[in-house]
Amino acid sequence: MKILFLMSQYLPYGMANTICAIKYANALKAHNHKVDFVSITQKFTDVDYLDKDSKVYFIDNYLTKLQKKYNSEKLPKTAVFFAKIKTRIKSMFCKNTKNFLVDFVDTKKLIKIASDGYDAIVSVSEPLAIQNLAYKIKSKIKNIKWYPLFLDPLVYNYNSKEFGTKRIKNKAEKLLQKADKIFAVYGIKKENEKLKYLPNYHSKMVDIYLPSLVEPNVENKNLDSGKNEKEIKMLYAGMFHEKVRNPKKMFDLLEKVKVDNANFVCIGYGCEDAINAFDPKSIKFNYLNKQPYSVVVNNILDSDILINLGNSVPNQMPSKVLEYISYGKPIINFVLNFEEISVDILKKYDLSYNFNLNTYTQEDIRNLEKFIQESKGKSLTFEEIKKLLPDLVYPNVCEKFVQEITNG
Repeated sequence: MKILFLMSQYLPYGMANTICAIKYANALKAHNHKVDFVSITQKFTDVDYLDKDSKVYFIDNYLTKLQKKYNSEKLPKTAVFFAKIKTRIKSMFCKNTKNFLVDFVDTKKLIKIASDGYDAIVSVSEPLAIQNLAYKIKSKIKNIKWYPLFLDPLVYNYNSKEFGTKRIKNKAEKLLQKADKIFAVYGIKKENEKLKYLPNYHSKMVDIYLPSLVEPNVENKNLDSGKNEKEIKMLYAGMFHEKVRNPKKMFDLLEKVKVDNANFVCIGYGCEDAINAFDPKSIKFNYLNKQPYSVVVNNILDSDILINLGNSVPNQMPSKVLEYISYGKPIINFVLNFEEISVDILKKYDLSYNFNLNTYTQEDIRNLEKFIQESKGKSLTFEEIKKLLPDLVYPNVCEKFVQEITNG
């Protein structure tokens, strides 16, 4: 089959869903499928990220045209100002997804690309905007298959009511009934059934896990590599989100934790008010803000313990947890919702500690302190990890997806 992956950004700019989608694409290529990509919110990529076996199409929108004009991603303030005005004027006259980077994509060019002999399109969630473009392709090209990938529970799950996105959820129901199969993050379908929310596309949903459990391509990944032999370095790397992944409860707890020589390093962004208010009494705190991925990897290698902040919704993609596991380091999972997928995954991982942020005692804090103190120097090899979580290891995790696509 000839398959076109439609995504908002190609490497190296994409987030977790982009990285995971490309791993699924590689699994398809390993089974002799031809796979190409379309990126709609970037103007180019570094040649190092291109694959000789795949084409990558970059489609201009209003922003990327401005970027080309000024030869920079940092546009002059006047250009940004007029871009916003133009966007607001246009949005009054078109049915938009509230994502102007996607709303004003050249859909004619997109349909022309998809018409070049492709048997199927795989639209990578962002969360609804990309599905809207895929729907337009499906409506124009006869017999092309459409497979949405990585449905986001904030849009497609019944929980979306809590976040004021009922309008978008209704739009999703209209679009997704046209899909041939829908690949949803494991747990979304089950949660819908539990809440007795059965949208018209429910029977088309296929549960999949994220292909993030891959052996890291780095040396000495499982060694205790901290330069300070006495320091216990704990790392959080990722985005905070006010409604989904709010760090306030985690920070409140860590202000009570007392561990000598503990250093908590945070790489990420979002919820800056909570970050600025964080004032631990015992442990050291270093906030590095957003950093290139290479810096994140170096900090993971140099850490004794990796910190995960769970999501408040049960079915958000746990891509960071699976990446953490791949390094074989001890993991502390601060839990906001015990129905969240990461909890069950980490129960199978020997070097993990699930801590309930909603209710805890002084004894719970002491146990957490003990885990931190005893974790330095501990690690698992990737062979040991594979035995603990065989179904989640890449490429095993992709087999179901490949079979479903191959069989149509």
